[in-house]
Order: sequence, then C-alpha cells, then structure tokens
Amino acid sequence: MIKIDALYLLLLIELLIILIGTTVFFVLRGKKTMALYKSSTKDAADLKSAQEKLKKELAEAQRNASQSAAGSGDAPAMPKAAAMDHENVNLEVTILEEKLKEKDKLLADLQAKFDDIEKEYLILYQQQQAQGQKKE
Repeated sequence: MIKIDALYLLLLIELLIILIGTTVFFVLRGKKTMALYKSSTKDAADLKSAQEKLKKELAEAQRNASQSAAGSGDAPAMPKAAAMDHENVNLEVTILEEKLKEKDKLLADLQAKFDDIEKEYLILYQQQQAQGQKKE
C-alpha cells in the first residue's frame, strides 16, 4: 500500500489553491481586457463616424462659402447682409476644422490605446497558453 506523507498532501493542496487563484485572476483580467477592447473599438467607430459627419459638414460649409463668393463676385460691392453671411460661413468653417482636428487627435489617442490593449491581450493569451502547455 502506498503511504502519502501529510506534508506532501498539504503541499498538493496548497499548489492546487495557488493554481485555482491564478486561474481566477487571469480569467478576470482577461474579461476586463476584453471589455476595454470592446469599448475602445466602439469608441473608435463612434469617432470615425463623427469625423465623417464633420467632414461632410465642412465640405458643405465650404461649398456654401464658395457659392456665396461666386455669386458675389459679379457685383462690385457686397451688401452688408451677404458680407455677414460670408463671415459667418467662414467662422463656421473654422470651427468645424478645429472640431475635426480635435476628433482626429482623439481618434489617434484611442487607436494607440487600442493597440496597447491588444498587445497586452496577446501577451496574456500567450502566457496562458504557455501555462497550459506546462501543465501537460
């Protein structure tokens, strides 16, 4: 009959507890990383759609500005109302360009954050795979 020393049994139980604890830790961390990954991709998609919307608004504002400039090019002097509209359109174009630059910067920041999270996820996945191979 095989006799198992109580210390060996205690060591096996401790190792099992450590293994279960690390497994739970990595699973929870993986879920957190996956949630960050999903939120980052959603934010990136939202920013891209906002960027496209702002580009369309900018193009429309520029088109309106060029049409008002082309229409007023025939007359030697613009009326005050047309001049005010032209200034308002130019101001709107400037504001939209600033918003577009801000959104581009935010998109670049989120893309960098997404890349970092993706790298961390791959590292954790490789570590988990390595642990799985060690067990076998």
